[in-house]
Amino acid sequence: MCTKLPEDYEIVFDFAAIGMALLSLEGEFLRVNAYFCQFFGYDPIELSKLLFSKLVHPEDIGLGFQEIQKLLSGEIPTCHLENRFVHKTGEIKWGLSSVSLVRDEMGIPLYSIVQIQDITARKRVEDNLSYRVEFERFVTTLSTGFINCPVDKIDEEITSALEKIGKFLRVDCIFVDQFYEEGRKYKKVMEWNPPGITPFLTQELTVEAVPGWYRKLSEKDGFYYEEKEQNLKAQLLLNIPITQAGENVGFIGVASHQGQSFSEEDIRLIKVVGEVIFSAIQRKQAEIARRNSEQLIAAAFAASPALMMILSMEGKGVIDVNDTFIEVLGYDRSELLNKQSGELSELIRQSDYEHIYETLNQHGTILNREIELITKSGIKRTCLFSAEKIMIGKEMCLLLVSQDITEKKCLEKEMARLERLDLIGQMAAGIGHEIRNPMTTVRGYLQYISKKDKYADEIETFQLMIEELDRANEIITEYLSLSQDRVVDFKRINLNTIIQHLYPILSVHTKMEDKSIELNLGSLPELYLDKKELCQLILNLVRNGLEAMPIKGKLTISTYIQQGNVILEVEDQGRGIPNEIKDKVGTPFFTTKLNGTGLGMAICYSIAERHNALIDLQSGPQGTKVRVKFQGAEEVKA
Repeated sequence: MCTKLPEDYEIVFDFAAIGMALLSLEGEFLRVNAYFCQFFGYDPIELSKLLFSKLVHPEDIGLGFQEIQKLLSGEIPTCHLENRFVHKTGEIKWGLSSVSLVRDEMGIPLYSIVQIQDITARKRVEDNLSYRVEFERFVTTLSTGFINCPVDKIDEEITSALEKIGKFLRVDCIFVDQFYEEGRKYKKVMEWNPPGITPFLTQELTVEAVPGWYRKLSEKDGFYYEEKEQNLKAQLLLNIPITQAGENVGFIGVASHQGQSFSEEDIRLIKVVGEVIFSAIQRKQAEIARRNSEQLIAAAFAASPALMMILSMEGKGVIDVNDTFIEVLGYDRSELLNKQSGELSELIRQSDYEHIYETLNQHGTILNREIELITKSGIKRTCLFSAEKIMIGKEMCLLLVSQDITEKKCLEKEMARLERLDLIGQMAAGIGHEIRNPMTTVRGYLQYISKKDKYADEIETFQLMIEELDRANEIITEYLSLSQDRVVDFKRINLNTIIQHLYPILSVHTKMEDKSIELNLGSLPELYLDKKELCQLILNLVRNGLEAMPIKGKLTISTYIQQGNVILEVEDQGRGIPNEIKDKVGTPFFTTKLNGTGLGMAICYSIAERHNALIDLQSGPQGTKVRVKFQGAEEVKA
C-alpha cells in the first residue's frame, strides 16, 4: 500500500489533522495517513484488504451519487459529502468527505484523493440541540394550550371594561399591572390604547429600579407622575394602587398627551374599576390554576403505573379507577363505579380489608402496607397499599394507591432460592468427596470386623451401622447433584423417549404400593437434554407423588406443547401441600417426611435450572400438579 507523492505533499499527507487516503479507481486503498487509520480504527495493512465502500454506512452508500458522476465526468474538481461511516468497532461516525480525482496528462483518472474531517461531535451536538428545541416547542405548545382555554370570557370582559373607561375619561392609555414574587416585581396584565397610540410600558420591572415611584404608590391613594421622556411621552401619568388585605397587589394607570387632571371622584371610580378588574384577574388565575391542577392530577391518575381508585367518603361509592387498575385486576370500569366500600370485598383479602378499615378510622392515612388484591379470575396479586384523604371539589374522598410488587416478590424468592442452591452447590463440590473417603474406610472395617467369630452375636448391629453409612453415602450423592459445576451431557432426545424408558420401573413401584400410573404423552420435538438428569428429575417427582397418595391413588404423567414450550406435568391425587410450607418447597434439607433428606425437590430445581426450565407448583386438597416448562424447542443448549 504505497503511492509516491511529491516530498512537500508527503509531509502534508502524513501529518494532516484530517483523514487522508489515496484510492484506486476500484476503491482499493493505495495509501492512508495516521489520522485516517485513527478515524476508522484500522491499521494500513487491514485497510489494504478492504474497499472504501465497506467503510461507508450501508444507508449512505448511494448518497451524493449525482455529485460523484459529475466528478468522474470532469464537471467539478471536488465532490463534498457529509455522511456516516462505520468504525472497526461498529461505532457510527460522521465525516465531512472531500473526494478529488488525480488525472494524467491526457485527463485520464489515475486515482482519487479522499479527505475526511471527523464531525461526529458536532453532529451529536446538533442532534442534542434539535432534540431540546423540539422538546421545548412541545412544552410551550402544551402550556399555551392550557393557558388559552376559555375561562368564562374574563379577558374579553377586562378588555371591554378598559376600553369603556378609557374612552369615557378620554385618555390615551389605560393599563393594569400586577405585583408578583412577593411584591418585588411587577408586570403588565392588560392594556388598552386608542388607534395610533404606541402601547406603554411592556417590560417587567423591579420595584428597586423605581424606589421613589414605589414609595408614593405605597403611601397615597393616587398620584401623578410626569413621564415626558419615556416611551409614551405623555404629559401626565396617573397611578392608582390596588390593595387587598392591606397589601399592594398591583395598580391601574392612565396616561394622556393632553395633560388633563382628574378629580378625586374620578380617581375613586378608577380605583373601583381597578379593584373589580383585579378581582376578575384573580378569579381567572385561580380558575386556571384549579383547572391546570385538575388536569395534571387527572393525567397522573390515568397514566400512573400504580393501581389507583378514588372512593367517596360521602356515600357515593367508587368515583373512578385508572387504566392500570382495570388492566391488572381484569374488571370493566362499569363493574366498579358507584360500588360502596363494603361491596369491594371480592377485590381484597378479608383480613387486609379489616386492617385497612381500622387504620383509616384511627389515623386517616395508610402508607405502604403489603396486601393481596384478587383479580376477577381469582389470581392473587401482592401490592404495597397506601391511602390518603383528598378533596375533589367540595367532596371528601379517599385516594387508594396500590403498587403491584408480585413479580418483585417472586423474583426475590427465586433469587434467595438460587443463592441457597449456589451456596450448597459450592459446599457440595468442595467437601462431598472428602467425606466419602473416611466413610468408605469405616464401612470396610465394619464389614471386616463383623465377620470375626467373637462378634457373631452383634451381626445385626454391624449390619445396621453399614446400612446407615450407605444411607449417608446416598445423601451425599444427592447433595453432590446440586453442584453447579457438575458436567452435563446434553444430547438431542425426545422427552417422551425418556419417560417411556422409565415407565416399566415406575409401573413396578406403583403396583407394589397398590397405586396406578397413567401416561398422556403428546407429540413433542426433540430437545437438548441430559438423559441421566432428566431420569432423576422424573423419578424424584414421581416418588414424591406416590408418597403423597393413599392406596388406589392414580398418578398421571403428561407432556404437551404450550405457547412454543415443551411441558412435563406430573399430577398426583394426594392430600396437597399446605399453604404455609408451599414457599419452602425446593429449599435444601427442608422435608416433612420422617426419613426424608429434603434434597429431592432441591435437586429437581437444580436440574431444571441447568436445562433453562421453570418449575411451577399447583396444589390443593385434591392433589398436587408439578409443571416443568422447557423454554423453546431445540433451544436448550449446554
